Amino acid sequence: MALRTIRVMGDEILTKQCRPVKEMTPRIKTLIEDMLET
Repeated sequence: MALRTIRVMGDEILTKQCRPVKEMTPRIKTLIEDMLET
């Protein structure tokens, strides 16, 4: 079980646009799994 910070409304990071995902890497897969657990 991973520990991730939960971002709440008003957090500046939530207003920034992310880069497009060009390929599914192990790091991205881990991030997705962590988000589902959270």
